[in-house]
Amino acid sequence: MILRRITQHVKDQNWFAVGLDFFIVVAGILIAFQITNWNDVRLERAKQDVYLERLHSDFGGIRARLDMHLEQYQDAIEGADYVLSLINADNADITKINVDDDRLLKSVDALNSARIPPGAPATYNEMVSEGQLSGVRPTQLRDKLAEYDRLLGIVQEISRIVVNRSFLQQPILYRHVEMLSIMDAGDLSGIGFELISYDLEGMRSDKEFAVAVLLLRQDAMNSLGQRRFQMALIDQITEMLEAELNP
Repeated sequence: MILRRITQHVKDQNWFAVGLDFFIVVAGILIAFQITNWNDVRLERAKQDVYLERLHSDFGGIRARLDMHLEQYQDAIEGADYVLSLINADNADITKINVDDDRLLKSVDALNSARIPPGAPATYNEMVSEGQLSGVRPTQLRDKLAEYDRLLGIVQEISRIVVNRSFLQQPILYRHVEMLSIMDAGDLSGIGFELISYDLEGMRSDKEFAVAVLLLRQDAMNSLGQRRFQMALIDQITEMLEAELNP
């Protein structure tokens, strides 16, 4: 209809009407483009908000797992200190020490606590694969996500080395302790142990045993520091996510 009107105005040489009609057409096109762009931006923002909400949930779950790691590594350090206090005690004092069987069980069990941290958030991997990471606002948040991904790669690689080294120490660690494996839903691994017997004198005279305990204690200390650094970065990311989701 608008084309018919323009044609008629041209025939009538009504140039003002022709100009007005062209203005209406151009304005309509620009408004349509603007509405389309606005709608695209709104949909993209809604999509980004969904990603950010999922990231927030993912990091919450990862942090909860790392909290358990912190408890386990702290238990491993305390367990190593207890075992070392027994094997390093003077001969004159060892007869006066009342060994706490339950504490010894928990101490030896805790020393076998090496864990590999949870992987990168599933949402982050999805965003990378779909090219959505570039749309994250602000850029500081995007940089922090990339920083966490790089850190995680390093921590996981170190953790694999620690886990393998821990596995190699197990024959020495359990050389003088007889334990029975049991199912334990409260343990992160789902497996617990029941103390059957132990040889304190064997522990005290076995230099390899002392070295193994010291090595596992040092690994627990290093892993504890790594998890704390990792969690501090997660807290920064979580704070940024919450700022974006609740402006």
